[in-house]
Amino acid sequence: MPDDGSSRLMINNRVPDNYQVLIVNPNGTPVSYPECQVSWRRAMKMLRMAGDYAFTYRTSPFIARSGSEFDRMEWEVPSVVMLRQFRKVVELHQEAAFNLRNLFIRDLGKDMYDDRRLRMKSDNPAIQASFDHIMPKSRGGERSWMNSVLASVEMNGYKANRTPEEAGLRLKYNPWIPTRADLLKLELSEENLQHLNVEWLEFYENIKPSKRVQRVLSLAKAA
Repeated sequence: MPDDGSSRLMINNRVPDNYQVLIVNPNGTPVSYPECQVSWRRAMKMLRMAGDYAFTYRTSPFIARSGSEFDRMEWEVPSVVMLRQFRKVVELHQEAAFNLRNLFIRDLGKDMYDDRRLRMKSDNPAIQASFDHIMPKSRGGERSWMNSVLASVEMNGYKANRTPEEAGLRLKYNPWIPTRADLLKLELSEENLQHLNVEWLEFYENIKPSKRVQRVLSLAKAA
């Protein structure tokens, strides 16, 4: 493999540039979130540098090549890489980073006022996902998990500088603070967020859902 681990790698079998590899601990639990998902190039470099620290646990149908036509080397691209020792990065049960993508996962990709399915990127304000501050920032509201819900740009404009009550709106359920493990579980339930590799499901299922996640999913199912 090249010294930089990826710069001269060529792709065979049409592996997508955004193909992701899952990194798991020896017990099959994802190392963290979102650090458990890395690009295939990063995974190849990791295997080269890690030596006996990590190995390919599941292979993909793709092949990476480097070198010239007359001096070519090939490697199977992994689907799942397993570490031989537990990696302690950010614990799965610590509070998740607060950002729009994670808010999208927590709120199941839906407007928390009218249950409309939203998108992370759209030119249509009726379905474009955005932060909504329950107590407007201009009135002292914080940019935090407990003061934010997912809403469309259109709904955000309608609510404007008002509380939900003042705007005649009602939240589907109260905001809450998710852990990284919570987001892992909820990501599996949000089919439009991204298409997960089916080989990853058994590893994600090693994370047990919290009572809060169970309640959110039951409410979503009943809606």
